[in-house]
Formats: sequence, structure tokens, C-alpha cells
Amino acid sequence: MSTPDLRLERDSSLARLVIDNPSRRNAISIAMWRRILDHCQTIEAAPGLLAVVLTGAGEHFCSGADIGELAEAFATVETTREYNGLIQHALAALATLNRPVIACVEGSCFGGGVSLALQCDRIIAAENARFAITPAKIGLVYGHADTARLVQRIGGAAAKDLLFTGRTVDAATAKGLGLIDEIVGPGEAARASERYAGSLRAQSQFSIRAEKRLINDLAAGPATPERFAAEAETAAAGPDFAEGRRAFLARDAPKFPSLDPD
Repeated sequence: MSTPDLRLERDSSLARLVIDNPSRRNAISIAMWRRILDHCQTIEAAPGLLAVVLTGAGEHFCSGADIGELAEAFATVETTREYNGLIQHALAALATLNRPVIACVEGSCFGGGVSLALQCDRIIAAENARFAITPAKIGLVYGHADTARLVQRIGGAAAKDLLFTGRTVDAATAKGLGLIDEIVGPGEAARASERYAGSLRAQSQFSIRAEKRLINDLAAGPATPERFAAEAETAAAGPDFAEGRRAFLARDAPKFPSLDPD
């Protein structure tokens, strides 16, 4: 049996974060939460990466936290604080990566798996995907980043329903709630995620990264008009806009300098 891991793979301009614990439906351990922090630092510094796909090995995305570790993780107030702090730091690192992150969901996406998917910029799920948020089933409380993103995506009333009941919903229901963005056929989520990532190659990576920062800040509250103005002024003076303007006037495909900004 292979050792559970959270792997970072790279294929040209695409990075993959792979939750690799298939014998446990990709339950995520404490060590794997730490790996997210390490991998996000690597991705931030990597040249030429345009997007990241978060996926699970085998038939499932992620069945949530490794239940076998919870007794130790919640043994004392101090260990509880440390464990919850680690998870929130890992989720924040994923949410604020300076590249678009796409969740590729097949099969089970429960608890901490939903937490991970919610931090991504786009969630693409197969028809066979199933979603549940289950802290009420074991007497816990969903974390800050998890709850905030859930409410942003589906609203307070729907968030309360999923959290109160812990019920499992299929992909069609999740799409109707706004929990996911796109449904594809079984086994097609990886291809669809990579196709979406590839579609970003023609765009200004400077613009994409700036928009991600600003939208994240808007959701959190602190993105003021002055902050938007500063980003707009930087963009207007930058090489991507010069190239975009040239290509538009020449009716040519732009070759943005930020395609490999690092």
C-alpha cells in the first residue's frame, strides 16, 4: 500500500496538486495539510506556470479529514488550536495562490474536500460527484475560511441547510446551488479542467492575477476603489497593455510578456 501524500506534478505550464490516499477515498492527513503550504510556496516561485489543477488520485476527490487523527488533533485546547490553524493557513495559501486554481472533482467530495474545493477559482465536477459538509454529524464547527467561501458561493440560507443537515447532494443539485461551476461526464473532469486552464494561455497573465487578487479582496472586504485604481494604473503603464493595444490595432493575436512573467 502506498504512503498517503499530496503530490505536486508539473506538465509544461500546468501544475497539478494531487491528493493521493485512494485507499481512504483521499482522506487528508495533518502531514498532507502541511504539504499544501509547501507546494503553494513552490508554485508561487515557479516560472512559466499559468494555472493549477487540484485533483484526487483514483475515483474520488477527497473524503475529508483523516478521522483517525482527530482524537489526537483535538486532545487539548492547544492541539485543537494548532490543528485548526494549520488547516486555515493551508486553505488561505490555496485561495491566494498567484495563479488560477481549478478543482477537478470526481466521486466523493466531503467535509475538508469541500473546504479545499471552495478555495479554488473554478470547480469542475463530474456527474458522479457527491458533496457533503458534515461537521454537525460529529459535533464540530466548520472553519472560518470554509464557511466564508461557502456563504459567498451559495448564500447564507443554503449554507445553513448544508451545514445543519450534513446531507449529501449530487452534482446537479450542487450546480443549482452555485456550489460548483460546471458538470461534465464521468471521467471527464480532468480533461475539462485542463482544457479550461489551457484557454487562459491567450490572455494577459498580469490581468488574470490582478483580477484574482482584487476579487478575493472584494469578497473579504478591503478592496477599496483606491486599490482598484492603483491596479488599473499599473496595468495601463505595463507591457501587457502595450502589447494588447498593438495586437488589437494590427488585428493580430497578442503575445503578452506576462505569459512567462517569472
